[in-house]
Amino acid sequence: MASHAELKDKNLAKSLDEHSKTFKIRALNMMDTLFQTDKKVAFNIMDSLETVWKIQATPIAFAYEFQMYDVIAHPSTVALMNKKWYRGMVPSWKQLFTKALKNPCFVFDMRCSHFVLHYILFGITLMMYSYFLLTDVKPLRNLSAKDAICEMTLYLWTTLDFINDVISVFGTLCRKVETRRHKKRKFFSRLNDMWKLFGLICFCLVIFTFSVRWKKSTKFRMVKRIAALLLLFSYLRYMRVFALRKFTGISFMFLKYMLYNLLKFLIVVAFLIIGVGVFYEALRDNSGMDMSGKWYEWSLWNILFHPFYQLFGEMFEDKFGFDGNPDKNPKTDWSVKMVAAVFMMVGNLLVISLITAFFTTTYDEVLAKSEKMWQYERYQIIMDFQDRIFANLDIVFPIFKCIRKCKKRRYKSV
Repeated sequence: MASHAELKDKNLAKSLDEHSKTFKIRALNMMDTLFQTDKKVAFNIMDSLETVWKIQATPIAFAYEFQMYDVIAHPSTVALMNKKWYRGMVPSWKQLFTKALKNPCFVFDMRCSHFVLHYILFGITLMMYSYFLLTDVKPLRNLSAKDAICEMTLYLWTTLDFINDVISVFGTLCRKVETRRHKKRKFFSRLNDMWKLFGLICFCLVIFTFSVRWKKSTKFRMVKRIAALLLLFSYLRYMRVFALRKFTGISFMFLKYMLYNLLKFLIVVAFLIIGVGVFYEALRDNSGMDMSGKWYEWSLWNILFHPFYQLFGEMFEDKFGFDGNPDKNPKTDWSVKMVAAVFMMVGNLLVISLITAFFTTTYDEVLAKSEKMWQYERYQIIMDFQDRIFANLDIVFPIFKCIRKCKKRRYKSV
């Protein structure tokens, strides 16, 4: 009975999958016909709030939430996004420059202008913080005005970005819309964003930096470590600017999805590394666990340190006695040498070959739909800056957001 039920479920899943593919083809054909017949009607249908079976959403937002790359990358959707991004203008730098000379307020209010200004100011902020890290860190009370501005600007920027992400995520739970779609599903779909994860990490590092910064000390080595880590993740966040253009955006898609697969691989390999590392530390003659000193000086970290670097061919001859010199190296248990030899053979031949093959397969998959993935990422950027003002001024001064909404309503009514 169990096998019969399992076979029935597989056939049902296969039937539903084929039905969904047929529906997708029909929907894309309908979008083609409608876009060729009347672009304005196609735009209104794609961006209008509809209710079907008590499910209320715009077709384009529904396609984005369920990662329907073919719909997001369709020419009609791309044209609609360009219309929103450039406020109905043709995406041409020459025409934008000419329009800026005639009507600078019109160009300034475009979403693409806010995006460009936002990341120009973000880049300046990162340069200022880089300058702060390359100088001697002083106590807060002894900071000059220039050093204080260079340091505090990134803290303020990161905090405002995090507040904007929180508003974006929790805003889905506060909207009073008659719909059968569960709000938690929309909430978690907003959380499934690499940039929001980077923003959360940067905000935690800002809090950690402040907590260490307020301590009365003449040495600021720990502050520099955390601040440098904050700067590193901030530069990773800045990489989003490369997703805007097609050439750099497609290349960025490869990097993004390769990182996802690398994290999956590291989770699996981590258990092997921990097991081998514990074996090493338990059977080496000098394996007494030294927990004295600072937490980062504990010998406990050798459990991860030695096996991880052995994956890349590091022998650690002075630690494991592989050079056969009894005067220079302490006596090492024979089982440690044997396990180390097997681990390095498996790690260098099997694991590295496995991840190479894994990345090759992922590369082929991403290559087949890289442009669609880029359009999907670009749609997310456009929607993020739908009601957002550069440098998060709408959070600092809410009046700017009210003015922008009034302009948006007037623009729709015209």
